[in-house]
Order: sequence, then C-alpha cells, then structure tokens
Amino acid sequence: MPEQPAFVAELSRVWRTPQFWVVIARQSIPVIGVAFFDWAALQIGAYFVLQSWLMLSLYCATDLTFDPKYQEGKPPRNFGESLSALIKMLFGALFIVGIMIGLCAAFILLKFFSRDAVHAFVTDDWHENGFLFGLAAMATSCLFETVRFVRSLPSRSPAQIEADDMRIATTFYRVVLLFVACALIGAVGGSSLGDLLFVLAIALIMAYFEALPRSAALLIRSVKG
Repeated sequence: MPEQPAFVAELSRVWRTPQFWVVIARQSIPVIGVAFFDWAALQIGAYFVLQSWLMLSLYCATDLTFDPKYQEGKPPRNFGESLSALIKMLFGALFIVGIMIGLCAAFILLKFFSRDAVHAFVTDDWHENGFLFGLAAMATSCLFETVRFVRSLPSRSPAQIEADDMRIATTFYRVVLLFVACALIGAVGGSSLGDLLFVLAIALIMAYFEALPRSAALLIRSVKG
C-alpha cells in the first residue's frame, strides 16, 4: 500500500483529539464574529493582534519553562511547580512580547486603517459584547491548551514531543501571517462578504499550521528549499 501524504496521515491521526477541536474552535471565532456579529475591519485586526500577543507569549513562556537548556538543572518536579513557574515566566513574556507586538500593531494601525475606523473602534467597537466574548473565548482556549500541555509533560510520547516542538517552531510564521492579514484587512476591508471569505481563508491556514504542525513544518522546509 502506498504511503499516505503527510497531510492526510497527520489529519487522520489527530482529528479525533480534543486538542484538534480546540484549535478549530479558536480559529472559528473571527469567522463567527464577521458572520454573526458584523465585526468591523479593525475588530478583526485587533483580534489577530491580540491572538498573536497571547499565542507568542504562551509559547515563549512554555519553552523557557520546560526546555532543558533553560532550566539550569532544576526542572519543575510536579504539576504545581510547573504551573507556578509557567505563570511567572508568562508575565515576563507578556510584557516583552507586548512591546514588540505593540510596535508592529501601531505601524499597521497608522499605515493601513483609516481615522474613521480607528475612531469607531475606540468609541464603540472595542466594547461590543460580540467582540469581548470572542476575545474571552480565544484567551480561554489558549489557556486550556497551556494547561493541557503542562499536564501532558510526564506522559508525552516521542511523537507528541516532536509535534509540540514543531508547533512551537512554526509560531513565528503564524504570527507573521496574522500581521499580514491585519494589514490586508485594513487596506481592502469593507465588504462583509469579502471580509468573511478573507477571514475564513486565514482561519483555515492558521488551523492547518497549529493543528497539523508536522505537515506544516514539511511545507515550510519545502518552500525554503
């Protein structure tokens, strides 16, 4: 029997896991926001920026907390110590990553979004219930994934370790993609149908990178030559 393509093989292995559906749910949030809550272009952009900030901060914190090369011979001994160390590292990561993400976001805001869009977001759009619920759901799903990762550490198989490492390794590309999406949605946003199709495409790409890290890493390697 011929070997299955990497995408098909990985999808058939992970699609029944809770982690896969958490990723799908998280990437569906902006699609639902546009389709049912009529998110404006800047709400979509803000969602992508905040997702980038939280996602990159969490991955930095988990990598610095649990990668042996950063532990100085004193790895966390149990779940409680692991979570405590992770929370401390997360506060630092949120601050440092927030500065970098904030500078990029400010450039995109000034370059690609109109003053009217910024004014509408500042005065009304940011505190709409649909937008706030979307942010809360996104943050909850990211924290759920972090707790799942910490709890799985003692029992991870070599395949799970490899998948987690690849997921962290592709984080940079996912953040770049989200910022490109912010710029594009600011430059060409305006049509509800156009925004929906664009956000759906971004959601599918992000779900691919996050839920299928092995095949995504292979794709990146092939593109880089």
